[in-house]
Amino acid sequence: MATEKPIRLHESNLYAGGTLTIFDDGRRILEAKERTPAKNQAFQTHIVVAGDDLTILAYKYYGSLVTEAKNYWHVIADANNIEKPWRLEELIGEEIIIPDIYQWKLS
Repeated sequence: MATEKPIRLHESNLYAGGTLTIFDDGRRILEAKERTPAKNQAFQTHIVVAGDDLTILAYKYYGSLVTEAKNYWHVIADANNIEKPWRLEELIGEEIIIPDIYQWKLS
C-alpha cells in the first residue's frame, strides 16, 4: 500500500508541486512536477563554454529577475534534460535553452 502526499516546498525547488509517495515498508519516492518549457514559451539560448556551471548560468540569466537566482539552476537542467548537471564539460560547444523564468514559474 502506498500513500501519496503533495509536497509543499518553495517554488524554486525541483520537487515543488510534485508528490511524495510513502510505502508501507518505509520507502519514499519524490516525483518532480514536469517543468520543461512549452514550444510557445519564450527562451534564450546559451553556448556552453569551459567553466560554465548551472548555478552561475542561473545567476547570469535570472539574477535581476528573482531572488536567490542561483537556486534556479534546475530550471535550465530540466529544460535541457541534463541528467548530470555537475558535468557540463560534456556539453562544451553545445547550445542549451535558458527558459523564461516568469513563464516557468507560472507553469
